[in-house]
Amino acid sequence: MAKSMAPTPPQVVKPKAPSRPNPGTGLLRGLSVPHQEIQLRAYHKWEAMGKPAGKDLEIWLRAQHELMNAKLQALPITQKS
Repeated sequence: MAKSMAPTPPQVVKPKAPSRPNPGTGLLRGLSVPHQEIQLRAYHKWEAMGKPAGKDLEIWLRAQHELMNAKLQALPITQKS
């Protein structure tokens, strides 16, 4: 008597993740602000605003924006010949 073979389950094919722009290219290549710097700035802003509830994302984004602008301002200006 032959052994019965259990059917093999179908192979699951994971969809490919959508392609994203390479963060290492373009004008802002290498420009980032560490998470802890944003966290500290956001915390101080939150305290200064009286610790409002429900404003966490807005305050985080403002802190991130301020720190990124400060980094951009500190970049040397070069002229292309």
